Amino acid sequence: MKKFTFSGHESFHCKPLWLKKGFDYKNEGGNFNNPNSVVDLGVGKNMVASIRFWMYAFNTLKDNDLTDLAVRLFVEDGWDPYLEDEGTLWLLHYLLVSNAYAATPNLIFNRLRKLYPEFSQLQFNKFVKREFQQSSDNTINRDFQVFERTYLNKKTNEVEENTNSLLADLNILEKVPKREADTQQYYTIKLSERKNLPPAILLYGILQSNPNNASINFEDLLMSENNVGNIFALSREGLYRKLEEIIDSKIVKATFTDTAGIKVFQLKQKKLNPFNILNQYYES
Repeated sequence: MKKFTFSGHESFHCKPLWLKKGFDYKNEGGNFNNPNSVVDLGVGKNMVASIRFWMYAFNTLKDNDLTDLAVRLFVEDGWDPYLEDEGTLWLLHYLLVSNAYAATPNLIFNRLRKLYPEFSQLQFNKFVKREFQQSSDNTINRDFQVFERTYLNKKTNEVEENTNSLLADLNILEKVPKREADTQQYYTIKLSERKNLPPAILLYGILQSNPNNASINFEDLLMSENNVGNIFALSREGLYRKLEEIIDSKIVKATFTDTAGIKVFQLKQKKLNPFNILNQYYES
């Protein structure tokens, strides 16, 4: 079983330009463990550690080296170095949840929201302690709070520190209006068609989550752990329509079949390179 961790971000959520800042620093030969990194990056020591953590969490840093995806995304003439395309935010969301370096997003999108369509910090705390025997309430609670600040799109009149979040514009996490009997704040991640999720980004996720698999059961896409249905919180109808968009867009040769009630998404091209799908998307 994967060992999940619930710390490392120093209680900071990832700010919109931190990944680019960290990429440029590392690409220019910087070392996050060097005491001079505080001066070079222009942030405090804890923020240096947090930037490094988030680079690992978003799969832009691995084994202390920049990943190929990071280079393609963040070089000055790369795909989207300043995160101006909404599709890039969906891509980063996919990377964060599927990578599971940051435990809480992975567990909430894959498991908790299914157990509790409306969930609270307390329910998450109890879930983690029950499933993984994690002992520190403070650590789990801080990690949940960082998750909330990462995804919750707060009103503009709230504190700027809480609105300046990388993935808030996806509007995927919502607060549940408080009821009279509630002692906790509840949150929800509603299943949706995700009309603003580009089909090419979904296809990238399909290829990454189902490597070497040309015929993929619709139910697996929708429900299996770390697959696109869970990660993007897609409704059944939403996933169906997105697969039709992929076929209609002719990004790849693909079909969607329904035989005896078993729906299968079939890719007609072998050994598709997920990076090529992203190249096509950003070039267009």
